[in-house]
Amino acid sequence: MTALITVLGYVAVIVIGVFIRAQGLVPRDLAKPVGFLVLNITLPCAIITFLNGVTLPVELLATILIPITATWIMIGIAWLMTHRRPDRDKAVPFAMLNMSSFNVGTFAMPFTMGLVSPLGFLVVCLFDIGNAIMCTGGTYAFAFRGNGGALKAFLNVFRTLAHAAPIWTYLILITLSFLELKVPGPILQFCKVVGGANTFLSMLLIGLSINLAINWEKFGDLFKMMCVRYVVNAIIAAGLYFLLPFPLEVRQAIAVTMMSPLPVMGVIFTMKANLDWEAAANINSVSVLVSVAIMCAMLAAFTG
Repeated sequence: MTALITVLGYVAVIVIGVFIRAQGLVPRDLAKPVGFLVLNITLPCAIITFLNGVTLPVELLATILIPITATWIMIGIAWLMTHRRPDRDKAVPFAMLNMSSFNVGTFAMPFTMGLVSPLGFLVVCLFDIGNAIMCTGGTYAFAFRGNGGALKAFLNVFRTLAHAAPIWTYLILITLSFLELKVPGPILQFCKVVGGANTFLSMLLIGLSINLAINWEKFGDLFKMMCVRYVVNAIIAAGLYFLLPFPLEVRQAIAVTMMSPLPVMGVIFTMKANLDWEAAANINSVSVLVSVAIMCAMLAAFTG
């Protein structure tokens, strides 16, 4: 019951974000500074607070490969769905960019933090490392591998990862875990204060990012893409949940994270490729709504 109340609290904050954006009570670009605060300040502090002292079994490092493999599967499915279309030069890369990868850092993490065990949350962090490799440029590099932009996109992946505060936080904490060390008390106390704001800001950010002004005429063609994405990810999640030789808390965390929405980077790379970024924004917003419902139900079932 406590977990259900917590999840409903998350949803309430998301609704607040949607409401104040729809009513014009805040600037439309407020999501940008809030996103900066979450990714670079509150999320790293929350990660440090939650994972300090958690022991990492070496075998769980394989979790990094799960989002990479899932993304490649979705890239293949996107190609199968679009390569025969007359406009395949645009349809194929669009589908690849807007069917694959996951929003972990600003969605799955705050959703699971406090509702899964520390070990389960550590697995979510490892999942994010593999996911970041693909969603920050790996998929874009493959989609446009024939136009000379692949090398530049791959370099952009490493550049993005090198400047990502959460990634460095993971690496530092993983190193401390292997060395059986803990974060010093004063630093940990500071992180508890700052990290305490992460869940609220992250849920508010999700609400601020949802655009209810959806072009439903365009969305008809996107509906099939989104359905295929969620069905395939659900099948993968179920397979991992029942077949992986990991503790239940780990398998639950992986299954929930597999149902995360599309990453915002998909919209950004769609815009960069001069494709239909408005359609990408539509499918991204709807995927957030769908994932909120699915992940809330899963978390309530797993932790209720």
